[in-house]
Amino acid sequence: MWQPEGASKWFARCEYLAALQELARGTTAPPIREAFCAMDRLADELPDVGRPQMLEHWAAEYGFLDTWLVELWADTLDLWRSYPDGRGVWEVAWPTFDYFDERAEVGEPKRTLQHFRWLALHQVGQLTYEQLAEHEQGESGLDISTISRALTAAATLIGLTLRPAPRRH
Repeated sequence: MWQPEGASKWFARCEYLAALQELARGTTAPPIREAFCAMDRLADELPDVGRPQMLEHWAAEYGFLDTWLVELWADTLDLWRSYPDGRGVWEVAWPTFDYFDERAEVGEPKRTLQHFRWLALHQVGQLTYEQLAEHEQGESGLDISTISRALTAAATLIGLTLRPAPRRH
């Protein structure tokens, strides 16, 4: 099947964002929900007074370390300001299709959406690889190295800088 150049990365990024959105709307990942609540508070700030710096700080705090994500969240803030109903359901300003014309294809399509869910739980939810393995204990043969490889591959595909793995205390 033919895909435009860059389609795999674009679809993968959308899958990651959809996983974040789903987790934020639920109750199983409080840090992800808190990231969206903090973003909601940012939307109430004055548009030109320190907003870029506050957004940069918010992004770093919640593991959104890459330019494409910071830009996406800035667009999301604009969306929430102009469309309050979207803000109420934590709608995301999805990446645009013009991405295809600007970027070369990198990586391969992911086989499973679960890897993007793990990525969201690790990156924003701050779960360790061990906690992810415990969380997914129903899957046979799932170990730390499997999770590590899946997270690295998914992050590489979407151009995401992984935060350092949190340590268990």
